[in-house]
Order: sequence, then C-alpha cells, then structure tokens
Amino acid sequence: MQKTSKWLLIMIASVLSVMIAFTFFGQTPTSVGASQATKAALESRITALESRVTALESRSNPNQASPTTSPQAKSNTGT
Repeated sequence: MQKTSKWLLIMIASVLSVMIAFTFFGQTPTSVGASQATKAALESRITALESRVTALESRSNPNQASPTTSPQAKSNTGT
C-alpha cells in the first residue's frame, strides 16, 4: 500500500512539473499551430466583413461611398 502511494505521488508531481513548465516557458507546438489557424480564420472573417460594410455603404449612398465624406462625419467634427 505504501509503495503504491509513493508511486502515485511521484506521478502527480511529474504531471504538475510538466504543466508548470509549459505554463511558464512558452507554448506547446500544438497550441502555436492552433493559434495560427485561428488568426488566419479571423483575418479572413475580418476581410469578409469589411467588404460587406463597403458594399452596404455604397448601396445606401452611391454618391459618397467613403464614410469620411458622409454628412454625419462632417457634423461630428464641428464643421
């Protein structure tokens, strides 16, 4: 019984040491790959949203597609 508890303590200590090492000394290779994939997905989503915003702006006001030249933007600057 005492031999089993000793091995159990050794295993728990080794798992904790590995967790602490990964926490303080950088990312694992899998998390780096996952974060790069997430970044690429977010960038493509942002690009799609920007194109939708541009399309909506040009549809709502065909003469002035730029938000900086809209009447609301001019009134916000105090002119």
